[in-house]
Amino acid sequence: MSRFSKRARRRLPTRASRPRLLLQVACPSAADRGTPDSRVEWRALWWADGGEPEPRWRHLTPDMTDELATLRQCLQRRQGVLLLDPAATSHFHLATPPGLRRREWPTLLEESLCGDVAALTLHPLSNQRGELEILAIDTARLLAWRDWADQLDLAIDSWTTAFMMQPEADDTDRLSVMATSDHWLLKALGEPLAGRPSRQRQWLAWPRGWPLSQLPPAWLTRQWRLAPEGRLVEPAALDADDVEDVHRQPRLWLERLPATLPRLPDAERSRPRGLRGVSPGRSTRRLGVAAVLLGLILGGITLTQWQLDRRAHTEQSRTLLASRFLDGAIPRDAGARLLQRREALDRLRERNQRIDTWQTELAERFEPDDWRLIALSVKDGELTSEWERLGREPIPPPSIPQARFDWSTSKRLIVHLPLEAEAATAAAERANAEETS
Repeated sequence: MSRFSKRARRRLPTRASRPRLLLQVACPSAADRGTPDSRVEWRALWWADGGEPEPRWRHLTPDMTDELATLRQCLQRRQGVLLLDPAATSHFHLATPPGLRRREWPTLLEESLCGDVAALTLHPLSNQRGELEILAIDTARLLAWRDWADQLDLAIDSWTTAFMMQPEADDTDRLSVMATSDHWLLKALGEPLAGRPSRQRQWLAWPRGWPLSQLPPAWLTRQWRLAPEGRLVEPAALDADDVEDVHRQPRLWLERLPATLPRLPDAERSRPRGLRGVSPGRSTRRLGVAAVLLGLILGGITLTQWQLDRRAHTEQSRTLLASRFLDGAIPRDAGARLLQRREALDRLRERNQRIDTWQTELAERFEPDDWRLIALSVKDGELTSEWERLGREPIPPPSIPQARFDWSTSKRLIVHLPLEAEAATAAAERANAEETS
């Protein structure tokens, strides 16, 4: 046995035993329209935990915070797989010309599809020489499901459909049939592929509310083999109520999940064209290189401009600082000097405010009918005002806290008021002591 095959044998059990966790959004109306919305449409979430001895479906809604936290923990140890509605995908089994490349797959579907093939994501089920079996799904729908999972913070990276777990038809006279709550899932063998001995594998999701008599004519006479039990029935004699919904059997889903599953598009690698895995052309690569070069050039220009602006701002700041000194030179202790100047300006501002306050106080205390202001001056940290008594009768001066009174004559009174905070405090203490005595 070669070294490569030994290596492959060692890896296979690990991959096959990797636990899966299956999730399904139970809202067919939203799935049919391809507009999943966790706020409005998407209400019920079901999941089967493959780590339990007997897996089961569980009901979960986006507002069940504790259950969502448990589910997020389970998804850290298991691969999250989203089970999509059977009608969300289209299945094709086609003969291919020799040398067909992956980026040329859409050309095979143009005749079968009326829409824009470039808006589809293609996942190969089988890619043998001369034939291609492929699943096609709208890329916008996949992106919507990916965004829905991101909104709920669920680590879901793969998706599947019930058809991928359903057994194939074993004969051209029989249909493999599996029942869900909304559809009959039918698998059949069709005509041989052109130039190939193998027959086409055909899938059909038939709504359970539609009459079976409207099935394709070639399928009307075929016998049904119901999955998973495998019993053969005639469609005409079938009682639909007796057929169990296969969604109620989570073990079947987990056991029959393929080893390789299609992946949800990553946010970083999703492309508008939706054809995941197709390599960009040479012109696209050139555009990418040009974009990178333009980004580097723009970054260099921006960095240079930032350095020039910073240098100009520094020079402007130095010029403004030098203008604050008489000789126009910036001394070493410029910071200390500016701080002293700022403190002096603050003291001057406080002094002027106190002068205004004392002037207002004096105007309110001295009655204009009894006193007249003769002089007002500021000296040695004091506001000195001289008042003349107008009346003949002697009257006492008004009471002013922190003030010191001197009579220059019998009719002239000099009032001294401190302007500094320390002096004002001392004067107040002095006035209190005099009143007490």
